[in-house]
Amino acid sequence: MLNGKVPNRKTSVDNLQSIQNDVAIVDYLFSPRRDRFGSETPSEASRIFFLVVILSISYWAWQISNGIVSIWLMIVILISTPILSIGWWLISLISQKRPTQDLFSE
Repeated sequence: MLNGKVPNRKTSVDNLQSIQNDVAIVDYLFSPRRDRFGSETPSEASRIFFLVVILSISYWAWQISNGIVSIWLMIVILISTPILSIGWWLISLISQKRPTQDLFSE
């Protein structure tokens, strides 16, 4: 007790709630999405991964292509294709057991 106040301590309930929040975030990111026609589309993690890979490879490729657009485009396609393929495969392994969520809310 400090000055008549009990120090703020985390209880097991607080720890459980933070774990549930983490699980909810992981489920949100890795759950496949169902579009309005009923088809399953990639998860949010796949979409984020695509943007991160394309933007980072684009920036890196621009530096080594010396501003030549055709060379830059070839480098981006050549390097990002295997990285995206392996990453999406790993994300699909993580997403297999997760329930499908709707892409659009009704």
